[in-house]
Amino acid sequence: MTNHRSCPESALLDIQNLCVAFRCQASDRALAVDDVSFSIGHGEAFGLIGETGSGKSAIAMAILRLLPPTARLAGTIQLEGNDLLTQSNAGVRAIRGRRIALIPQSSSASFNPVTRIGRQLDQSIAVRSDLNPLSRTKAGNALLESMGFGDIRAIRGAFPHELSGGMRQRVLTAFGMATGAPLLIADEPTKGLDAILRQQVVEVLRLALKRTGAALLLITHDLDVARALCSRIGVMKNGRIVETAPTESLFSAPSAAMTQRLLSSWPAKLPIKPPPELAGDETALIRADGVTMSYRSRIPFWRRPPAVKNVSVSVRAGETLALVGASGSGKSTLGRILAGALAPDSGRVLVNGTDLTMVQRKPLARTVQLLFQHPELSFDPQRTLLSSVSEPFLLHRLGGRTEARLLAINLAEQLSLSPSLLERYPHQVSGGQLQRAALARALAINPRVIVLDEPTSLLDASTQQEIVELLAATQRAHRLGYVFITHDLDLAAHVADTIAIMKDGCVVECGPSAAILQTPQHSYTRDLLSAFNAMRLAS
Repeated sequence: MTNHRSCPESALLDIQNLCVAFRCQASDRALAVDDVSFSIGHGEAFGLIGETGSGKSAIAMAILRLLPPTARLAGTIQLEGNDLLTQSNAGVRAIRGRRIALIPQSSSASFNPVTRIGRQLDQSIAVRSDLNPLSRTKAGNALLESMGFGDIRAIRGAFPHELSGGMRQRVLTAFGMATGAPLLIADEPTKGLDAILRQQVVEVLRLALKRTGAALLLITHDLDVARALCSRIGVMKNGRIVETAPTESLFSAPSAAMTQRLLSSWPAKLPIKPPPELAGDETALIRADGVTMSYRSRIPFWRRPPAVKNVSVSVRAGETLALVGASGSGKSTLGRILAGALAPDSGRVLVNGTDLTMVQRKPLARTVQLLFQHPELSFDPQRTLLSSVSEPFLLHRLGGRTEARLLAINLAEQLSLSPSLLERYPHQVSGGQLQRAALARALAINPRVIVLDEPTSLLDASTQQEIVELLAATQRAHRLGYVFITHDLDLAAHVADTIAIMKDGCVVECGPSAAILQTPQHSYTRDLLSAFNAMRLAS
């Protein structure tokens, strides 16, 4: 293993021989982190990359002592010379937020759902500083503005569920930066962000680290972001760090097989998908005509901007439509409308030529399946993954329990998910593993259309490529229609026949993938492409 470690005497954080094991069954323990050692100096940015489920987030939770009671830890984690594993609970609580700040991976589970964003942000600032309430509000507004928000008052007054996933992710980044702690742990801070906002958040993080002198532990699947922010990177596989090297050395001359595998899939310059062979008079599997929808809120209806405004799109058998745009542009809302999970205020959705309002729920589920953006919220926490993946097959009476179990195991293997993980509960697997389980559940009843909301956002580059190839093979075999919601323009062009660019609830440009990428007509599309290419050049 190549190893370039900072001197422990000058390190802000020094981890030695860390092991983390989880009790899954009565006599079964799974080793999530296996003998990991690394250190981070004052003001240094260190990145952890690797496959989903390799133990990256478990290390972050171990540092903060936020692992569940079923976890057992060994080794040492020293922050400024103090071993965090020997600290009392009260001692660790005093460190969290003041000495270590966290940008968590799950934006959906990281907020108080009954408290407005502004108050939660002010509380984060109060942890670290003795500013008066007015000064805290001004500091919070400045952070939100740096994250690319326009209407600061609306964001501060919103509840978490009123924001999109990408908007919540940016707010969480502002929370993490608000404390001014000497160590910032950022777990997938750019997940769910389009190219423009991703570039902005990376630049804000870089400037903030330079201004405050804080150190950064970055956990990410985005190699562009890791290369742009980090001076050293560690590569993880199966709970172990297999290679650690300065960033440029690692990218130019990787030594470990795992590193070479990850880099072989980067940069993801994937070929543009050729147009499918479709019959000209073929009826669309699913079609939206002039769909408009606004969410209920305290804002008067005449001032309330619609989440989706007069949108018309369609998907035929064997075709993929990609929805691309900024966080909060209405992509997920449109996807849920197409899946029948939300009802539009006006316009209509047709499924196989029949108005959606005339289709009963059970037949609709056999036709259209929805893969949610946040898989952790779509599983019953008291049921194993096997039970959840098998449930749709049993509910639709497609076979018995034995057949359902065999189908779940087969789908898990196709999605590079170890069948043994199906015996675990949702909180006992990584975000990427949970996302693959959610995809297996969507495929279990052979739907005609699948709405995929950020299906690869939590996956490393190599696993992402495997999943995309599996989706393509499944589509060819069964002539499925896909609605693919993503922020990755390269990925959209590779998987989609048609790309619809969304901004402020409207489709501003829609056309064949090649035309959108090579000859964009709308200024916003050109801005997205410019930001995406700029990030690649910068890294």
